[in-house]
This record gives sequence, C-alpha cells and structure tokens, in this order.
Amino acid sequence: MPSRNESPPRVAVLADSDTRWKWGALTAHRLAPGGALDGFLLRGRATPTVRQLAEVGVRADALREVTGAEFTRAAGRERYDVIVLACVGGAVQAMLHGLAHAWGPA
Repeated sequence: MPSRNESPPRVAVLADSDTRWKWGALTAHRLAPGGALDGFLLRGRATPTVRQLAEVGVRADALREVTGAEFTRAAGRERYDVIVLACVGGAVQAMLHGLAHAWGPA
C-alpha cells in the first residue's frame, strides 16, 4: 500500500477479448486498489467493441487498441508497477518475450 507521499501504482492490462478484459481489469483493481489503470486491447478478431466494453462495466483511466508490438513498445517506455496479461497462452508467451526484449538485459 503506497504511503500518502507516493503516487498511486500504475497498472497496465492487456486483454484480447471482453471476458479477458473484465478478468484482467478486476484483477488489476484487486492487486493495486486505487491504482491508475491503462487498458490495452489486443487488436484481433476478438477485440471487444465499444458496446461490449460498456456491458462489461469495468473502466480504465486510459484505453486503446494496440498490436502486440505497440504494447511491448509502450510497456518498455512507461514505468508500470503491475502488468496483467489477460490473453490466451500463446499471446502471453509472445508478450513476455517481447517485454524481455523491450526491457533489455536484467
């Protein structure tokens, strides 16, 4: 839990469908209550529509549609305290490899 002097945690959620967006965003809220939530929707055939997102009812401070490469670049530039990858297994594995490359050697 951040002290009063610390800024709220920054959280990124990458989701590839409306169901996974709901799970990922709710998980992020549980992991970092009061955190600033940046939502990323992975562009593909299951990308949620505006109507689907409204029906889910979970809001983000910022929300945009991205490719996998755009997400890894954004996550490489920004400093997130928590990243939730709410995607199918193959996409999660690809994002982990992409993030490792974007962040460079440990």
